[in-house]
Amino acid sequence: MHVLVIGAGVQGIANAYFLNRQGYEVTVVDSADTAGMECSFGNGGGLTPSATAPWNDPGVYKMMLKYIGRKDAPMMFRLKALPSMIGWGQRFLSYAKEPIFIRNTVLNTRLCTYSMKMMAEIDAETGLQYRATNSGLLMTFRDEQSQRTLERFYDLLIEEGVSYESLDNAQTVAREPALKSVGDQLTGSMYCAADGSADPHLFCQQMAQYTAARGVSYRYNTAVTSLEKKANLFQASTATRECIKADAVVIAAGCYSPQLSKSLGVKIPIKPAKGYSLTIPIEHWEKKPRTLVADMSLHAGLNPIGGQVLRVAGTAEFAGYDYRLRPERIANLVGLVGAVYPELAATMDRENLEPWTGLRPMSVDSVGIVGKTRIDNLYLSTGHGHLGWTAAAASGRLVADQIAGNRSEIPAEDYSISRFG
Repeated sequence: MHVLVIGAGVQGIANAYFLNRQGYEVTVVDSADTAGMECSFGNGGGLTPSATAPWNDPGVYKMMLKYIGRKDAPMMFRLKALPSMIGWGQRFLSYAKEPIFIRNTVLNTRLCTYSMKMMAEIDAETGLQYRATNSGLLMTFRDEQSQRTLERFYDLLIEEGVSYESLDNAQTVAREPALKSVGDQLTGSMYCAADGSADPHLFCQQMAQYTAARGVSYRYNTAVTSLEKKANLFQASTATRECIKADAVVIAAGCYSPQLSKSLGVKIPIKPAKGYSLTIPIEHWEKKPRTLVADMSLHAGLNPIGGQVLRVAGTAEFAGYDYRLRPERIANLVGLVGAVYPELAATMDRENLEPWTGLRPMSVDSVGIVGKTRIDNLYLSTGHGHLGWTAAAASGRLVADQIAGNRSEIPAEDYSISRFG
């Protein structure tokens, strides 16, 4: 059986790995000239099964009103994108109800926890080195009430294996000494030991090499423009007028997935959520951080990937398929560095910063869309939003198990597109 995987980001690569391990002939195609060049290139890098709350939480209305017109808004809707967002946006907000929010957080947590188990299997088999650390996640707060509210919510996730340690001000700084200069501004933190970080781009590069050596075919600079199914065979047309045939197809093309599935009559409720990041060299910084920190008051994530660079992320923007690096958003990230690590901000080489922007595929309910569709042998692995890196290994395993007819360790139907009717 020949399986075509469209997309060579973390989702596509994970699918290729598990399909290859099941013994299938696998071809991966991507429009870029190498693996991991879209969202997998510069995202936050956190592997966070303990931080899986959907973006459309019950407080999203209040947050949107609070930040209207502000350039530092953690979530922004650009006016030019609104016409294409009306239907999707209404559905997105319709999920911002507490019972739905709790259920979807549980689903995300279950998928991401399973994904960490699958990542451990990958690491044990491959021995790849992609700057992975298990330093945990430190969620810091600048007011006590916010921490207590989140702790009560996390107590609902205990059955899913989520655990945390509640830390006061002094314990927070002891856990991450690099926060000492802002210690008096912090009221406490929650430490999640199960979390960590790694370089998703390096993972894609190394996994592509590893799986290619085991028979997976990679074809770059190959943009699939449409899909057809004739009898039991799929035909993928490319921008170069080539036709690639396959028995099964996995669409793992991020926010471009809906454009591909549409030609087969499958509508995927996904919109691009634009994210920004800033990568700062920290190899020579004496007091460099060692833990992934999420400042919950500032809506900022600061990740010391491999102890070599600090990856800063903190915004989401619904702006359509817009890849422009907006200076005000990058300036906002620089400001976040100053608010969390002022000593680094004062000494970092501002000419040597690497700004980046990419489009995250966000499903309308903030849960990944994985597995079977109503078209036989057409599968999806997309829509995970900010959890794409964390959930990649589990998504790849779920799809491979479905194709092989194996029983999944977690309920695969919970992530199926069929949940949208």
